[in-house]
Amino acid sequence: MAVLFEKILTPTDITKRLSIPSRCLADFASSELDQEAYAVELKVKDHETGYAHSFYCTTRKRGYKKPVFSKGWIKFVRQRNLRIGDKVVFLREEDGAGGVVFKIGAKRRMRLMGQLIWGSVSES
Repeated sequence: MAVLFEKILTPTDITKRLSIPSRCLADFASSELDQEAYAVELKVKDHETGYAHSFYCTTRKRGYKKPVFSKGWIKFVRQRNLRIGDKVVFLREEDGAGGVVFKIGAKRRMRLMGQLIWGSVSES
């Protein structure tokens, strides 16, 4: 399982959309994103709960192709009760049949025995 990216959530990530690294576009590559279209649906499995989500990865139509997760993202934020400062970890895993499975995890910073650690975020 490979970590594609980790991100500490900002106010925009919590209320509107998740901005993701441009280098991840190659991992989400499809003929749709590579051509003139600017959106592709990604099936994503919650790493902790196993629940399946659909996120739309969109880019701008012109200029810099800033990728974001839009439709479906806020539902995940609410379901997992995420807040500013939490971290998401996005993973890619080969499924054994030549395909790819995307997974997402949510972490919250907490203090345990005087040490700051990242622990799983419970569902609301």
